[in-house]
Amino acid sequence: MQRDPASVPALTRLSRLYERSGDWEQSKSALERALELGPEGHDAADLFFRLAEVARVGDSDPETAVQHLQQALRHDPDHREALSALETLARERRDTATLAELLRRRARGVTDPTERVTIALEIAELDRKSGRTTEALADLEAAAKVAPGDARIWAPLADLLFAAGRLEEAAPIYQRLGDEAKAARRMREVARYRQRQGGILEARGDSPGALAAYEEAFRVNPTDVATMAGLGRLYFAAKEWEKARRLYQSLVLQTLDADSGIAKADVYWSLGVIHLELGQEAKAKGMFQRGLEIDPRHERLRSALAQLGS
Repeated sequence: MQRDPASVPALTRLSRLYERSGDWEQSKSALERALELGPEGHDAADLFFRLAEVARVGDSDPETAVQHLQQALRHDPDHREALSALETLARERRDTATLAELLRRRARGVTDPTERVTIALEIAELDRKSGRTTEALADLEAAAKVAPGDARIWAPLADLLFAAGRLEEAAPIYQRLGDEAKAARRMREVARYRQRQGGILEARGDSPGALAAYEEAFRVNPTDVATMAGLGRLYFAAKEWEKARRLYQSLVLQTLDADSGIAKADVYWSLGVIHLELGQEAKAKGMFQRGLEIDPRHERLRSALAQLGS
């Protein structure tokens, strides 16, 4: 430094020595002096990366660390240490949008198909959790083209196709997954895939096919809400009242969340109708009343009670 006060490499190495000794202020000062000399490209990126480490570790300031890392990538978009550090911070901060973008950048430099699929699966899951289902679907479809034989792709791809209403494309995937799981005696997977098949067949209007799929799923996992709801609908539509009653009574005991596809008040309405069909008017009235306690504005429950003269 005495021979060349404008030596960026010397200032960078000096900052690292200060960093190793825990003198964060001196380290930051050396880095800032180096940046004042106007370095460009990789040299500038290195300095901003080091400043980010000072902010992250020395100052416990992740916000400033992120800003420095972003500056580093402006000078060198492929700076591996900066990309890795920013990815770590994004995970710690649960910044799913930033993490997904960083993983996409990392994937562009990966040639191994297995590793590319691993990254694509994580990106798709991040997009799905953030409500970016279109992007998640595109991620997995691209991965399927890169490595069509990688079994990890197909279940999440089928689920996203199902959610997007692309049932014709999802159906053969679920059929294959279900058959493979059955052959390997992975029975809980069989239940999940057959439940999805049941939903697709039901949407197509194939009640016998849907019933067979749902019943197979139910034999394996008799407490799955989506399977129970699907079976209940089919038994109800077929006027198989006793079978429908048992299903809906079991549903009353389940926790029904927003993803269940059925509300507890709807279950009580169905039970009320079933009891009427079985000639049990008093029980029907009780079901309608219990449903209205849960949802006082439920129109079908209110109408059903009114028709009973209540």
